[in-house]
Amino acid sequence: MPKTNKTAVRASRALKRIQREPVGASVRDALHTEVWIRSTAHPADGPLAMQDILDEVLDWFCTRAEKKPIPYERIDPAAPPLRFWLDVDLIARCRALARRDGVTKRQVIGTALILYGREMVPPSMKRLRQHVVRESDALYQERRRASNRSVARRR
Repeated sequence: MPKTNKTAVRASRALKRIQREPVGASVRDALHTEVWIRSTAHPADGPLAMQDILDEVLDWFCTRAEKKPIPYERIDPAAPPLRFWLDVDLIARCRALARRDGVTKRQVIGTALILYGREMVPPSMKRLRQHVVRESDALYQERRRASNRSVARRR
């Protein structure tokens, strides 16, 4: 990586903090589906990463919750953690909501992820992604078996 790119990455991360939040399987699936569908449907928009979605999710949630309190979801602390960088301004907004509503920052972030998955990623999108992944895997396995048979015949 050229030095200027390393510098740019360090500068952008200077305004972010790493977060480690428990995320259930359905939320994780919704986030992966959102990244997949947007990357597939709009490739001209450039590469999209989970990080991009997480920033949008938390901004979306904070904007809603700042206007009107939202009931918080129960967060399963035993769920596998998701690690991601979060903008310090978004962290401050999450902390302010947590103070106002008498919950933890973890509940604010967890509720944001749960509600986004529930409200913004319809089951039909999840099913489409799962179907394509299954079909792609089947095609890959078929090609791999054919390739292995071809190699075995050459010996």
